[in-house]
Amino acid sequence: MWKEVFVFPLQDVERTNPNLSLCKKSHYQHMMCVLLFVYAKEHPDMAYKQGMHEILAVLLTVQHGCCQDFSRVYDPRSYDACCRSSAAASAGASSASPFRTECKRLVLQFNDPAYLEHDVYFLFETFMENMWEWYYVPPPPPSPSESGDRGGGRTVAERMQQTRMLSPPAETGPK
Repeated sequence: MWKEVFVFPLQDVERTNPNLSLCKKSHYQHMMCVLLFVYAKEHPDMAYKQGMHEILAVLLTVQHGCCQDFSRVYDPRSYDACCRSSAAASAGASSASPFRTECKRLVLQFNDPAYLEHDVYFLFETFMENMWEWYYVPPPPPSPSESGDRGGGRTVAERMQQTRMLSPPAETGPK
């Protein structure tokens, strides 16, 4: 079923820049398809346009790299000590302030790989807000038949020509 729903973005996702090796893994390809599908559903005026997968791939690679880098350097003991010493220096107290505790929680949450999909979607949606004018294609104006005109989709000139051909010829003089 998923392949049927994601046929169009999946074709593009599978062709994503080969230099982004992360995006060649099936788990991340599936994640990208889900994110593009959700974006298209939440933004029906924009939907999915070719090339969005490349933007998403870069954002996914960068955010995944940030999570990996943070997990390599994060040491809870040194981070806690840093927060306590900063708070103590600024407040003259020995415990971390609620602000520092909240900052720590946000930094840990933003760099948590468990939230990778959420974070990448947020980044992608924000990025696309600024790219709207390059990706948005306005719908064509309604045809006369769709707008209630009974001309059968013909232009005014075509209808006038049709009317002239159906009306009797004008008399050109006395008989």
